[in-house]
Amino acid sequence: MPEPRYKVAFVESDAGMVALAPEWRRLYARCPDAHPYSTFEWALNSLRFGVRGCGPVVAVASCGDEIVGLAPLCQTAVLGSTVLQYLHCRPYGYVGPLVEPNHADAAAVLAEQCRRHLPGALLYCQEHSAEDLAAARLFKSYAGGTQSVDVWERPASWCIPLGGTFDTYVSRHSGASRKSLRRDERRLKAAFEVETLCLRGSEVTNDTVDRMLAIQLRSWMVPRGAVSLRLPFYREVIPAFGTAGNVEVWILQLDGKDVAYQILFLSQKRVYAHNTAFDIRYGEYSPGTMLMMFMLRDLFGRGQQEFDLLQGDGWCKRWWGERQRANYGAVAYEGGLGWLASWWPYRWQGWFARRPRLKLAVKSGLGKVQQLVGSAVEDRGRVLRRWRR
Repeated sequence: MPEPRYKVAFVESDAGMVALAPEWRRLYARCPDAHPYSTFEWALNSLRFGVRGCGPVVAVASCGDEIVGLAPLCQTAVLGSTVLQYLHCRPYGYVGPLVEPNHADAAAVLAEQCRRHLPGALLYCQEHSAEDLAAARLFKSYAGGTQSVDVWERPASWCIPLGGTFDTYVSRHSGASRKSLRRDERRLKAAFEVETLCLRGSEVTNDTVDRMLAIQLRSWMVPRGAVSLRLPFYREVIPAFGTAGNVEVWILQLDGKDVAYQILFLSQKRVYAHNTAFDIRYGEYSPGTMLMMFMLRDLFGRGQQEFDLLQGDGWCKRWWGERQRANYGAVAYEGGLGWLASWWPYRWQGWFARRPRLKLAVKSGLGKVQQLVGSAVEDRGRVLRRWRR
């Protein structure tokens, strides 16, 4: 009998992942459509800092002596069921396997071997792009047979095509929008000495993270529950991305003071706007918008095809973006325990997403409960202070 085209092995330890790093990076370089969230650096630090109570299950497909595909998964237990999900630190970015274009069928082989390796395991995909064919192929293959499936639409990602020039891109906006940009730029430069820094490679260090954190703490992001750059995950992954050449940090300075930043993740074809913030004390000068404009002037003409603003539908993303990319969450499960485990914390997200009015009512109700609890705690504190007097 002829040998199978692919051989699949499983890496199930931190040390095994570290040993795999050189081949993982070489595979990533051969995948022009791969996003930075499938890099070795992102997966390893997601395991160490971003995903709790789980162990790695990295499925690796080889053809001859060369690795041609891998699925960076981890396993955990939920309500008596084993759950497989991609190694990923929430809440930003996509998930999916890393598969060389000439070996697209390796995605199906990885899925089949994962199903055999952990029979009956639930597969959860937090968020993948509709254009990620490898992710779709792996999930479809895994869900074949006895698996039940639920797929739900996630908030879309706005994108900016980077063909042409910045001036051509801006010309497609309304005259009022163009006038507003020019007015804001003149106003900013009349009030401050403006400098824009772009840090790359070895320039991106933990000191860079500290500079961005200082801006973030003076912004609206942390009070609204945005992820904090104080987390150990970011202190590891951002400098590691700098060393690998997968990140740029843009900082807007006004009169020598850091006022706004933007973290860009880089791939061969795309640029990803991963995280941003600005000092609210300078809000009247629109520092976030101005930094975005200065960045885009540089990004056009570099050779990348697209600037991906990632998930979200804020007015800023809608204003800058020119097309949307559909994103999906999905879960495949079997059996009664699998059905139960698929609901929490997985399928309920899609269920609420399809019922926006109910989702809004629940959020409003939870907000009122939080206010009532806060008021009760405050009243109890007043009573205790009076009693102690």
